[in-house]
Amino acid sequence: MSDSDRLPVINVWNHVLVPLQGEISDAIAERLVDQVLDTIRDSGAEGLIIDLTGIWMVDSHLCAVLSRLAASARLMGAHSIMCGMNAQVAITLQTMGIDMDVVRTALTLEEAFKSLGIGRLDKKRTARGVGGTKQERERASGEAPRETK
Repeated sequence: MSDSDRLPVINVWNHVLVPLQGEISDAIAERLVDQVLDTIRDSGAEGLIIDLTGIWMVDSHLCAVLSRLAASARLMGAHSIMCGMNAQVAITLQTMGIDMDVVRTALTLEEAFKSLGIGRLDKKRTARGVGGTKQERERASGEAPRETK
């Protein structure tokens, strides 16, 4: 297998992210299943996100592979989410009769992460840092606020 045949399988926040791009040959799709399931096993990942944003079309083989991958991940204890699919991919998956009961869907990668409880910190916390302002930290700790000059 050459480097160009290898698709990224990213372990992030105890979930496996697989961003698919371009044309996926049957051979690459089959190797992808092994690679993803090995990563789930080795990492103990809780979830699998399959990002289809970079895919324009899927054929019947890739539809079956994606369904089998989601079902296998579920058997291994990892729930699956497919995100970023365009209308043509959605129609193809439905037309092929792919069992979508084993996989959740989201419109975007950000929504997929949100559905897993992974998201941005609220604006107050990110604007002032994780600890908040000095007064907020003192209030949270029960200390009397100090006067500032």
